[in-house]
Amino acid sequence: MYGLFAALNADATLAEFRFVLEWPDLKPERKRELYSKYACHELNVFLYHKDPEFFRTVIQPYLASKKDKTFLDQWLLGADLSGYLEPWAFGRLNVVERALLGRRVKEQTASIARHVGDLYDLLPPDVERFNRLFDTGSWAVRWTRAAV
Repeated sequence: MYGLFAALNADATLAEFRFVLEWPDLKPERKRELYSKYACHELNVFLYHKDPEFFRTVIQPYLASKKDKTFLDQWLLGADLSGYLEPWAFGRLNVVERALLGRRVKEQTASIARHVGDLYDLLPPDVERFNRLFDTGSWAVRWTRAAV
């Protein structure tokens, strides 16, 4: 997946995050060093899912000690998110945060999924971009199969 994203986007920041591919094989000191340098919401979510022990021992205490926690900090900490169902608070969330809220608040999963789907349906289609992405993905699959 990383290879596909890198092929689609020559962003230098994405290239810097290549270390996540070797994360499971890194020594604890190196993990801490990289986390200190690259700490961000995206890395926190990745490690929440891919390295729960590191998340529990390093990231969770840091997030818990923050004075002003973001929605994502609260989501990662397992906090009560029901306040974000209020219209004003919900309206301030971006689409990813809304999807995460739907994953956490089970009784709202269907309605939030429908809401996110409706937002997606409002986007005008970009046929050229779709075709480029499809062609790149098809090439990546063929290349991966040939390499195996």
